[in-house]
Amino acid sequence: AELRSEPEGVVTLSPGRVRAVAAGAAMLIAKANGVEARASVTVPAAQVQSVDVTVNEASVVKGALVEASALANLTDGSKLDVTQTAQWSVENPQDIAAVLQLAGPGRALAKAAGSARLKATVGALTGVADVTVRDARLTSLLVTPGMASVPVNGAVQLSATGRFSDGTESDLTRAVAWNSSAPTFVVDASGLAVAKSAGAATLTASLDGQ
Repeated sequence: AELRSEPEGVVTLSPGRVRAVAAGAAMLIAKANGVEARASVTVPAAQVQSVDVTVNEASVVKGALVEASALANLTDGSKLDVTQTAQWSVENPQDIAAVLQLAGPGRALAKAAGSARLKATVGALTGVADVTVRDARLTSLLVTPGMASVPVNGAVQLSATGRFSDGTESDLTRAVAWNSSAPTFVVDASGLAVAKSAGAATLTASLDGQ
């Protein structure tokens, strides 16, 4: 789409991303094939005074994907989601192999048992979340829904839950490898299955031999 903002100077635009450059309000305009869509955005004049990082699970098993979000606390009392724009890093203990491995904004792969920190930096401020990785073996996977019927070009969101040898369960939807037995469905890395044609297929999630 053709992207622009009115007025100019408040934000800069790139495909799928808006970057704030000055305080103010702007209208974002996207146009494609004669169709136009608009959305408003406000850049507050307040400054970031702290950053809070939260994780979906503070204790995960080896092989799981840790997902985190970062909120900037502004001086006017408001909060701003900076998950996609913060600079992410991991802090692993020096005496062992990497416990966490960065896999994208707000995402880290649990590589080894131990404790580590997931950090988000905005300007000179950093927020952290402590994560513990348990050394447990994956014993089974459950995919839900177990059966679905969707129209052509329709979609169904699948989820994968793993049960581990220590009796715990974790959401492994983004950690497993998804596969379809037929071109009827295409499944992406997030478990979203899209029906491309009429017919049937078996959709599977695989991880660590399960």
